Amino acid sequence: LTLFAAWSSSGTPLDRYIPKNMEEEKIIALVEVFHKARTELDVESYLACLDDGGRYMFSGHMMVSKEKLATLLPRFWAGLKADSTRTSNAHIMPICRENLNGNFFDGDLYNPVIEIDDSNARVIVRFQTPVVRWRSHLFISLKKTDGEWLINGFEWAIG
Repeated sequence: LTLFAAWSSSGTPLDRYIPKNMEEEKIIALVEVFHKARTELDVESYLACLDDGGRYMFSGHMMVSKEKLATLLPRFWAGLKADSTRTSNAHIMPICRENLNGNFFDGDLYNPVIEIDDSNARVIVRFQTPVVRWRSHLFISLKKTDGEWLINGFEWAIG
């Protein structure tokens, strides 16, 4: 409840967020790299942000390992690229409201709320598209190993 209340009252773009400490600074930097890799459909950079033992949402409906994501993302993102050039890829795009999430759209991150507990952290950010202002939430879990934060779980709010 605390995370949601803080999130809903904020209006800060991720790149304007002022970290409260060095750990938040590292976490925000990682989330920015992660989001940029997603926006640019850069599979290698995207996967470099992820912990090997984590679970990650893929295509709005299943949770997969980093290893499985490495096999699924190239084809999925190639389909998104092809769809953006108006070729027919209906199997890639969402077919109903329940399938909608940020895996399909370009947008920006806002309102970061960060909780850190030793070597674990949780971030909630709002994803928003620039034109129609479609919004969703991204829930990111992080793990710190040997002084480095990596994402070990993420999910998009559905619909």
